[in-house]
Amino acid sequence: MTKRLLSLMFALIFALGIIPFASINSVAADKYYSVSKALNYAEKNWDNGIGLCAEFVAACLRAGNVDVSSDSCTALYNELKGKYGTAYKLTLTNGTSGRLSMETNNGKLEKGDPIFYKCNYCGVLEHVVICNGADSEGYSRDYAHNNAHNGKKTTYTYSHCGGESWTMYSIRMYEGPRLYGKKTDVGVPKITSLYNGADGITVEWSSVKGADKYYVYRKAGSSSWKKVKTTKKAKSFTDENVKNGVTYTYRVKAVDGKKVSQYYAGKKIACLGAPEVTEVKNFTSSVKVYWDKVSSADGYYIYRKGESGSWKRIATVKGGKKTSYSDETVKCSETYKYTVRAYDGKVKGCFDNSGLKTIFLKKPAEITIENNELGAVINFSQIDAAKAYAIYRKTPKTEWKKISSVVGDNATSFIDLDVEDGETYIYSVSALNGKYSSYLNKSGVKFRYTEPVVEEVEATNNTKNQEAIA
Repeated sequence: MTKRLLSLMFALIFALGIIPFASINSVAADKYYSVSKALNYAEKNWDNGIGLCAEFVAACLRAGNVDVSSDSCTALYNELKGKYGTAYKLTLTNGTSGRLSMETNNGKLEKGDPIFYKCNYCGVLEHVVICNGADSEGYSRDYAHNNAHNGKKTTYTYSHCGGESWTMYSIRMYEGPRLYGKKTDVGVPKITSLYNGADGITVEWSSVKGADKYYVYRKAGSSSWKKVKTTKKAKSFTDENVKNGVTYTYRVKAVDGKKVSQYYAGKKIACLGAPEVTEVKNFTSSVKVYWDKVSSADGYYIYRKGESGSWKRIATVKGGKKTSYSDETVKCSETYKYTVRAYDGKVKGCFDNSGLKTIFLKKPAEITIENNELGAVINFSQIDAAKAYAIYRKTPKTEWKKISSVVGDNATSFIDLDVEDGETYIYSVSALNGKYSSYLNKSGVKFRYTEPVVEEVEATNNTKNQEAIA
């Protein structure tokens, strides 16, 4: 009674569609199935006596890079179908008994595919073997436990539940990337690289002979597919319309005239956004770079280059909340550009390829101040690459204020005319080159202005005579 009940339950499972009779469209596993590795394991272990048929076939598949864990025929079938291969109903040479012709089942059965036996009396998957290709007559050979096939014996049916009446199924294993869409004679481009790069996510793909353009499709998260780019001849595309933290999936189709290729399953990448470099500031002997933090970042890579050339990573800042870095390897009068790239584990984020520029200028090292009948004379040292100098002043009671600029490569002094006798002033000087300036020393140089006394000279007799003649 119990056996009869179990048979009815399994029959109901099959009737509900657990075992389909047509191919199943699905995404293949990330690791591709290696037939040679699976059959090499089968050859070495077909008679080791360890486990029953499903355990043996599962072990063969695991050796071939298929991550299965089932140890019964029904569970193994359901674990494989769709995820690792397409399920097919096979045709036996003598209806429900006999052997399997590889030619008759062309496209449904290949070397390395599991073959499942379903008993037509009890409706249960009772046996599974692994195909070892065709014999000299074109019939499937197999490796199996239970009846210990050594890869040379032909797959056949046997008596069960009082007779030989079987329905045979295969899982046509995926040995590489699946193809989707309507089949045409246009080659299929394969995405070769997908990464967070300069200014966005960059997609690169293989070229297709005869293609005059490519369509690039994208979906964000679980949203619908959308064509985001049509390129002519180009084999790469940078998607700048991306947001930090969103996972994007891309696929590419080739176009030849009016014919469009099939496509591979999309490739995914999580966008790690580009930090905005907000300021690059000169200090006494360094350049300090500031940026906005990126959520989910573990840290940041700092890149630098000159006026031209390529970016070079100069530092790693650990900690996603840190937002500044001081570059102490700079040289006076040199031009530098900076950009910052977030990282999350081994994933590198996008970055701003333009970066922010500065010219590193040292602050004038020597500042002296002296009295003059016209005002306070501020003397300072020349700085390489400086085109002008900004003069700043404050008093003990006021804040710093720029009072003038002295233009000229050779400028070394400035007279502050707006001073009062007996007042104390503090001065500082910053070197300039266009919009770039050196660090302003806010300690400054303190100076008390004392108006010089001009002595009046008494006129001589000779002078008086000259005035009289006039």
